[in-house]
This record gives sequence, C-alpha cells and structure tokens, in this order.
Amino acid sequence: MTVLIHHPTGLGRTRIRVLVADPCSAAVGLRAAELSLEWLPQRCQSTLDYLRRVDGISLRPHGASHYASLFRFDDMLLANTHAYGIWACHSPVLQLHKASSGNLFDFYASSFDRAWRNWGPPPTHAVDRDDLRISITTPMDRTRT
Repeated sequence: MTVLIHHPTGLGRTRIRVLVADPCSAAVGLRAAELSLEWLPQRCQSTLDYLRRVDGISLRPHGASHYASLFRFDDMLLANTHAYGIWACHSPVLQLHKASSGNLFDFYASSFDRAWRNWGPPPTHAVDRDDLRISITTPMDRTRT
C-alpha cells in the first residue's frame, strides 16, 4: 500500500515522496477485512518503520481509501489498480506517459498531490505495535447475526 512519486529537482538529484497507508486508519482496517488479511496493518507499520531509516525521502502516512498504488518516474507513471477483494499483485498495472493530448497521466499524478497535501507532515511519535490489532468481520459474519 505504498505510493511513490519521483520528481527531478533540476539539481541533478531526485526528490522522492512516499505515502504509506496509516496502519491505524479505518481504510487499512477495511482493506484488511475485504482481503481477510489480519496482518495488513502490521505490514503497513513495518513499511513505515523501514522507510523512516532511508535517507533522502519524504515520508507520510495517510488514511485515504486506496484505489491504486502510484509509482511516478518523471513523465511515466505506473498505476497498480486495486479491485475489491483482489490483492494488488493480482491486479492490472497501467503504464501511463505524460502526453500533450489526453489527461490520464495528470489525473493520477494530481490524485497523489491531493493526498500528499491533505495528509500533511508525518507524526513525530512512533505508533505502538499493540495499537495495530484489528478485528476482522467478513460479510458472512454479519449475515449470521
């Protein structure tokens, strides 16, 4: 559940911005339930923990509903779509190029920019792993009551 975007800075370096799903967010809990993945919040937390140790990236957790993972490299963008009940690794990846005609590239790129702005700077405190426990309720569980 990682979204990456790369932008050239014009100084021979690349600026890397990374949004990772907040393991304590309702969106992660819902996705974990949809896919029957109790470990998903812990996976998000371990990704955040690892990336916090990587120099040269800007990292933010987010609580947005996740419809695609976006990987941008200059004027190319890969959009890994997320379909209901399907793991991202089994979902299509769209390869988009910035073009003078059409706006699909800009559509996805601006989606990342909105999420980056809306979720603000990263928290200054670490998340306690004990807070990552979630209860999984499937649609079948709800029909039995």
